[in-house]
Amino acid sequence: MNIEIGINGRLLGAMLVNFGILYWVLNKFASKPLIAALNTRKELMDKLENADEHYEQMIEKAKKESDEIVAKGVQHKEKLIADATVLANKTKDEIIENGRKEANKITENATHKAKLLEEELSENFADSVKSTTETVVKKLINKDPDLKAAYLDTLIEEAIK
Repeated sequence: MNIEIGINGRLLGAMLVNFGILYWVLNKFASKPLIAALNTRKELMDKLENADEHYEQMIEKAKKESDEIVAKGVQHKEKLIADATVLANKTKDEIIENGRKEANKITENATHKAKLLEEELSENFADSVKSTTETVVKKLINKDPDLKAAYLDTLIEEAIK
C-alpha cells in the first residue's frame, strides 16, 4: 500500500476554482436577497421595539383620557345632582306654597261658613228662646193672675225706662 501524504496541486487548484465559482455565484445571486432579508428582519425588529414603546405610550394616553372622561363624568353627575336638587327644592317650595294658599282658602271658607251657621244658630236660638219663653209665660200668666199683674208691671217699667 502506497500512501502518499502531500498536497496535490491539481486537486488544490480545482478546489480553489470551485470555491471561487461558488463564492462568485453566492455573492452574485444569494448575498443580495440574504442581505435584503436580514435588513428587512432588522427593520421589523426595530419596528417591534418601537411598537412596544408606542403601545406603552398609547396605553398611557388612553389611561389619561379615560381618567379625564371619568372626571368630567363625575363633574357632570354632580352638576346634574345639584340642578336636580335645586329644581326639587323649587318644586317643593311651590307645592308647599300652593298647599298653604289652598289651606288658607279652605280655612277662610270654613270660618265664613261657621260665622253664617253661628248667626243662623243665634237667630234660631233667639227665636226658640223667645217662642219658648212666650209659651211658658202664657201658660204661667194664664194660671196665676198675680204673676200676670207682676209681669205687666215689669213690662210697663221697662217700657218707661
